[in-house]
Amino acid sequence: MQHLRVHHIGPVARHRCHEGEAIKDGADAVIAVGGDGTLHEVVNGFFWKGSPVRALDRGPDHLTALGLIPLGTGSDFARTFGWSNDPRQAIDRIVRGVKSKLDIGMMEGPNGDPHFFINVADIHLSAKAGYFASMYKRFGNLCYVLGALRGFWGHSNRDLRIKVNGGEWRTVDKVTALCVGNAKYFGGGMKITPTVDPFSG
Repeated sequence: MQHLRVHHIGPVARHRCHEGEAIKDGADAVIAVGGDGTLHEVVNGFFWKGSPVRALDRGPDHLTALGLIPLGTGSDFARTFGWSNDPRQAIDRIVRGVKSKLDIGMMEGPNGDPHFFINVADIHLSAKAGYFASMYKRFGNLCYVLGALRGFWGHSNRDLRIKVNGGEWRTVDKVTALCVGNAKYFGGGMKITPTVDPFSG
């Protein structure tokens, strides 16, 4: 029988030091239990100052896997793979050792600090709608409609300066929202980046 060192992070324990400590201690897997917000926090816990966290005493080839038991309101990352919010199915995938290498997106904030994402990164209207939606979770998936309506209230498009993959800065006029997808869905099932492949490298 194979024994694994597993650490689970749920919605109550959203603090990046937990994941980092588990990885440093040589955990074989860190399991996120929750929705896309929990998963986002756990993904960022795999990094410290822009570099991956490594186990201290398991050798340079040891990698900690990230597992997901999706229990969120939207569970949009899981939706890309056709996974439901059924914890038994998720646990079965984890127990069977179903693994894949997938891409992680990275963006820099105004101070240059890296920030990582596994699903969709967005700014402006869609980000506001997501922020407001989080206030209405008690209404289930209706929270995304309520969040969008509140986000539209008083919204005005803005010019954005963007730079992609170290290219030149350019200004894009009158932007409603900017979404960069590593997976396909956000906002409770909206297929915002339908052609992306999270395994494309």
